[in-house]
Amino acid sequence: MTRPSRIRFEIFNRPNVAGEDRYYVRFFDASGDLICTRSTGTSTKGEASEAVAQLLRTLPLERMARAKQAGYEGELDAEEKFKETPFAQFVAGFWGPTSEYLSSRVEEGRSLSGQYVKIQRRYVERFITSSATFKKAKLRDVTLVLVERWVREIKAGGANGNLVNDALNCIRTPLSWAKKRNLLDEPLDFKAISHPKEKNNVRGVLTADEVRKLIDLPVQAVWTPKTGDEIARADVKPRGRLKGGLKNDGPAPLDLRMKAAILLSELAGLRRGEIRGLRWQSVDFENRILHVEENVVPYDAPKGPKAGSAGTVPISDDLLYVLEELRVLAFGLERFGPKEYVIFNVEQGIPIGEVTIKRGFERALELIGINEATRKSRHLTFHSGRHFFATRLADEIGPRAAARLTRHRSAAAFDRYAAHDTPEALDRARDAMRLPKNGGETK
Repeated sequence: MTRPSRIRFEIFNRPNVAGEDRYYVRFFDASGDLICTRSTGTSTKGEASEAVAQLLRTLPLERMARAKQAGYEGELDAEEKFKETPFAQFVAGFWGPTSEYLSSRVEEGRSLSGQYVKIQRRYVERFITSSATFKKAKLRDVTLVLVERWVREIKAGGANGNLVNDALNCIRTPLSWAKKRNLLDEPLDFKAISHPKEKNNVRGVLTADEVRKLIDLPVQAVWTPKTGDEIARADVKPRGRLKGGLKNDGPAPLDLRMKAAILLSELAGLRRGEIRGLRWQSVDFENRILHVEENVVPYDAPKGPKAGSAGTVPISDDLLYVLEELRVLAFGLERFGPKEYVIFNVEQGIPIGEVTIKRGFERALELIGINEATRKSRHLTFHSGRHFFATRLADEIGPRAAARLTRHRSAAAFDRYAAHDTPEALDRARDAMRLPKNGGETK
């Protein structure tokens, strides 16, 4: 790029508060009017001359001169200064509390979940603001080469493929936003970046026999603390602490709320946030239908289900029995209003905590003989219940009908949930391959 015509400049020194030399440059148009002033970021005149040569190549000086004559130089000057923002600072602000991007999504009714934004801020702190590569780089200077250097940097720091890809996703949206606004000096295509291979553990599922054991698990009744007011609590009495640092043997008892939460996952395929947001008005006992209408996730107010996946789910016999029991308990505790949560909290009107559900699931598995080591080796989590539901339905009523009940947006997404081999399906496969002997029947 050649030097803009009719543009002249003047380099000058302005010592800082410590008395150290700092060189700046003023740019003038053909008539001698000042266009803008910029710091060269240097302390010697020779270095300043090199910096000015770079500014002449990157600053749209003639456009800035025309903007000044037209009276909108402030907006253009602000844009150019924004390009000079350190990239780490730009990304931190992009995901920060005063983000223009996040505010615009709220105004458009497309707000991101608070949990997702919080996770992005963690990645910013861990991988970007502390990055040697990005600390010095300006927003306008970010290129494919720079991003790839940063990827090598965080790999060298011990990040595995999953973390590297998560970190890349943290800067993908900010850079796309900047690219659309012409804030980058060079075009950047994320498709050109080689993403590390991720290691994904296949989600485990319980067998039908294990789910039957969960259905048959006994539960402990709620308790009334000795407080003088004789008000029953919504949970079960905790086990007393043992002296001398000893621990109670075996898992803690299970309460009816936790059993219902687990079966809403295993037998109805509800996500954890949908279970937390389920209210009694959404349980149609007469027609045996659950209306999935609300989702509760950390750091957000209750909202619609994930990806607009509201819908209805049939209530099976085993789930109906537990929900009817829970309805009786809720009525006795004055928790059966239409707006009350089905899996109610000890504190009225507050959704049950995610940790409470997770703890209940792990406790229930211990009660049916699946200890912590086995649970981890089989990759069993609370969300495994949704996989069991999808797999069971796919085997019994076919993938297409099952996908409507799991409320997945695409067949590919459903397939990832239903692609589990069940003992029953393997038994049917064995039967199918049991061929008759010559002149005889299959045995």
